[in-house]
Amino acid sequence: MLLRLVVIAMTGLVLASCHGYIQPRFDAAHYPRTYKQYDLTLFWRVDRAATGYTIEGFARNTRFVSMHDLEVTATLLDGKGKKLSEATFFFFPNQLPMDEAAPFTLNLPLSSGETPEKLRLFYRYRAVEGGDGDKILHFQSFEVEPH
Repeated sequence: MLLRLVVIAMTGLVLASCHGYIQPRFDAAHYPRTYKQYDLTLFWRVDRAATGYTIEGFARNTRFVSMHDLEVTATLLDGKGKKLSEATFFFFPNQLPMDEAAPFTLNLPLSSGETPEKLRLFYRYRAVEGGDGDKILHFQSFEVEPH
């Protein structure tokens, strides 16, 4: 009898813990900066602090069956193009299906007195287009104002 109660209790516990995972929805209204290319759309916002910049946003796969090993790199540049700070975010899990979005955060520390003039964003991934499973390397970079 005790064994039967333990089995029933364990079954209830296991079933209660398998409620599933719901992908969070990202509201573009909270991310005023946008970059759209044929394959990927980036949405982000920049927060300035005394010690540097924080870039929070999300990436949305708009083209391929899946993107693998997606990464985003941000670089703060001064007026002469000198690198002031750089950070890279590696997305996990490493597969982003079509029409799905994933968040990222980049922390870019600055020394006192440094004033960035440009923000360079670079992304890279391997794409799967069809049934053969071949992964094709894609990358893109662009520059925007850091503010």
